[in-house]
Amino acid sequence: MRRDVRILLLGEAQVGKTSLILSLVGEEFPEEVPARAEEITIPADVTPEKVPTHIVDYSESEQTDEELQDEIHKVRHIYKHGSAFSATATSA
Repeated sequence: MRRDVRILLLGEAQVGKTSLILSLVGEEFPEEVPARAEEITIPADVTPEKVPTHIVDYSESEQTDEELQDEIHKVRHIYKHGSAFSATATSA
């Protein structure tokens, strides 16, 4: 049984994905925001479900389509615009 959560943030450029991640972990809005945040792991002991949570930021300007596909294959479910589906259903 998988005992961790992996969140991959995808979206158009300059909409605030990285700011959202950095605000979550820093508990305040950052004044300077990099193009992409490094993967962040929230330890199990600080999450309500006691499960480690990995947050991955994706930047089209900094990463390739191959890197995106690699990240997508690491997640089990994808949530997009109000609907969730299995990541295996999105594999091409």
